[in-house]
Amino acid sequence: MSLEVPLDVLLLNYLNHRRAAHEQHVEPLRGDCDLVVDGDRPVNDLAQHVWKAIAAKEPIHKS
Repeated sequence: MSLEVPLDVLLLNYLNHRRAAHEQHVEPLRGDCDLVVDGDRPVNDLAQHVWKAIAAKEPIHKS
């Protein structure tokens, strides 16, 4: 069973709710992030980018 939501409903939801929440909660933290990825890129490219960033960091050792 597939639940497809009409595009106009999705867009209204984004414009009326999600965009403001993103601006309020996500964007202020962007400058503190170690890694920011572009969600428009293909998944395989994103995964490779993330793994390269992880590999470039020095391991964290807790004593």
